[in-house]
Amino acid sequence: GSEAAWFAFLLTILNALIFQYSFVFRPEIMVMTLGFVSYLFLEKSLVDNKNNAYLIISGLFAGLAAATHLNGLIFMAAGGFLLLWKRNFKGTLIFALSTIPAFAIYFYDFTGQYGINYWLYQVNDSPALHKSTILPSSLAFLGKMLNEHLRFFHSPKEISFSLLFLFMLIVNFRNLKSEDNSLKYLLLLVVFLSLLAVHSTSKYILLYLPYIMLIVIRSFFFFYKNRLSQVPLRFRLTTRNAYNTSFVLISLFLITNMAWNIDIALKKFDPEKNRQLAKKYMGMQTSRLNILAPMTFIFNEIEHFNRIQSDLSITEMNKAGKSYKGLEFLSLAESLELDYLIITDDYRSKFGLDSMKTADFVNSGYIISGKETGITILKREHRIVNE
Repeated sequence: GSEAAWFAFLLTILNALIFQYSFVFRPEIMVMTLGFVSYLFLEKSLVDNKNNAYLIISGLFAGLAAATHLNGLIFMAAGGFLLLWKRNFKGTLIFALSTIPAFAIYFYDFTGQYGINYWLYQVNDSPALHKSTILPSSLAFLGKMLNEHLRFFHSPKEISFSLLFLFMLIVNFRNLKSEDNSLKYLLLLVVFLSLLAVHSTSKYILLYLPYIMLIVIRSFFFFYKNRLSQVPLRFRLTTRNAYNTSFVLISLFLITNMAWNIDIALKKFDPEKNRQLAKKYMGMQTSRLNILAPMTFIFNEIEHFNRIQSDLSITEMNKAGKSYKGLEFLSLAESLELDYLIITDDYRSKFGLDSMKTADFVNSGYIISGKETGITILKREHRIVNE
């Protein structure tokens, strides 16, 4: 009903991931939306399996999700496998063929110089394809699947949401089985994303969010409507005490996520601070400089520098099996000809600089140029600029 819809809307807009990635330049919310539209039409096709139009539209939106970002391939895979699960072989073929025209948009800017071979080189060099050093290559995919749960437990904002979801799913699973299409689809999304994604970053939870929200809302309103009749549930729980527990978990989720949202809003990105920081430590003539900086520094500073290397790119190398920490990190920075390193306190730890003493920097090629609140600036000692 309308009450459930409004409550779902409230939980969604207050979700910290939705709040943050509504203004961060990332594709997850767009991919999530296109994928969810694909599922809605897929579900309609499962109810009315004689109407192929629903399947075609579902396939087109799944293809658009994949064209927006390759993580969207999970919607193409999940849709096809759900139809196979339902033994709808004709529907599977129609769905698969329908994804092709929309997904083809992904390749529209291929050129003779940067075409399929260059793309395959980039894909094969992706950290997502890094093989586990513990498991043999044939079983490396198992390691990725077993680590998928880490995505849901990064910090309090994810943990509060995950606890709410798991409680609703496990306690009310018997009643949710009537909605088995969404449960199976969510399971397929989780499996395919675990295989496809580079790592277990929490922002990819957004791709699951609509289906998790369906489970939370359906369960909560079932508990609410039956809170007086005490319908028996799993683990000797009844709808009355399940309603009370879920109310506590929802309150915990809202408080945790609202606190995170307020903190993000108060510390929101201010490009003028970046401009003043650059002027203070690097002067006015920066057009030939190469620097390492946070992702937010790229907007609008990219026009003032020769090259800006994001700090995130180095951590991605580390996640792919490299080890750039301490002196190794500074050696990499030197090889990349980075003249200044703007490093936040969080990345100081990630780059192994916290344990380094002043004397350790002597032979590294970098000196500490200055410190601001939450930021350390390192400068390359023997910078050579070609005139």
